[in-house]
This record gives sequence, structure tokens and C-alpha cells, in this order.
Amino acid sequence: MLLSYQGGPILVKKNDEGLPAVRTVGRYSSDAIKMLQDEAPENRKSFFENDLGKMPGSLAMTCTTYHNGRVYLFSPHPELSGAEFLLREAANWVKYDPDRPAENKKCVIS
Repeated sequence: MLLSYQGGPILVKKNDEGLPAVRTVGRYSSDAIKMLQDEAPENRKSFFENDLGKMPGSLAMTCTTYHNGRVYLFSPHPELSGAEFLLREAANWVKYDPDRPAENKKCVIS
């Protein structure tokens, strides 16, 4: 699935003792940072140097729980890519309904 990337954060999975596990929902398959660098004006190309090569395989979407809440993070922009359904499904998972436990088990996009 192609999603718009606008130069936002590259998410890093780090499971710390005492915190809930972080689930991977989606990963980057290409280096959008390289594309941004190629399209940048000459005086801005060096801005991207530190992040080149870090995107492929890194987290694009992830989720976890925190205290009594739920967290779902996106690095790309589904709303700019015609994939708004990803935001709806993530919001449905985040809103957690204790009366519907079957829908609350995993933070995955179906």
C-alpha cells in the first residue's frame, strides 16, 4: 500500500520492562527520505543525510496500550493517500469497548 510520507518521524520499536509491548502494524518498504532528498533544492539536500537508509523495514504504523488507554501511531499520512479507512480502523481500536472483547484483542488493520 502506498501512503504519503511528508518527512515526519521514523518510529523505533523499543520494548522496555514494565511497559506494554508495542505491536507492529505496518513497515516501510522503501526509503522515502531518499525521494525527499532527490526532490529538495540543492541547499536543503544535506538536511536528509542523517536519515538516509533508516526507513526500509522501520515502523510506519504501531500501537500499544498505556495505563487504561490505547495508543496508535502513524508515521505516514493515510488521509493524504486515499486510505482514510486506516484512520477509522485505528480510531475504532483506540476507543476500546469493554462490552465487545473480541474486537479489543489486537491492534491490527483488517
